[in-house]
This record gives sequence, C-alpha cells and structure tokens, in this order.
Amino acid sequence: MRARSNELATDIGRESDSPRRVELTARLFETQTMIKDASAAFHQFRPAALASTLSTLRQRLADIADAHGAGGRP
Repeated sequence: MRARSNELATDIGRESDSPRRVELTARLFETQTMIKDASAAFHQFRPAALASTLSTLRQRLADIADAHGAGGRP
C-alpha cells in the first residue's frame, strides 16, 4: 500500500490543476496517516484493527486513483 501511495503522490504531483492537486494531496495525506495506523496495529498484534484499516485503505487508494484518473471530483 505504501508503494501505491507513493505512485499516486508522484502522479498527483504532476497534476496541472492546482486546486485539484491540493484536494487530492490532502486526501492522500490522510490515507498515508492510515497506513501508519495499520503498521502500528500490525506491530501491536491487533488483527481486528489491522483488517478494518486495510479494508478502508484499499478503498481510499482506489477512490483517489479514480478521482485522479477521471479528472473529476469525488
């Protein structure tokens, strides 16, 4: 997930529409914070928290990628 997040960060950085780039970057930053939370849940052996966070992360990364690729707002 970190790799996908980094790919999106690079792609979003190339976005020419400044307000849209800011919006997508903010959403990605929130998602990167969730990645840190998932890592902490893993290391603290909290499988339920990890599973929930990973599920949410997958959806958020897909939503950001869709919003970026479609050129529209979510």
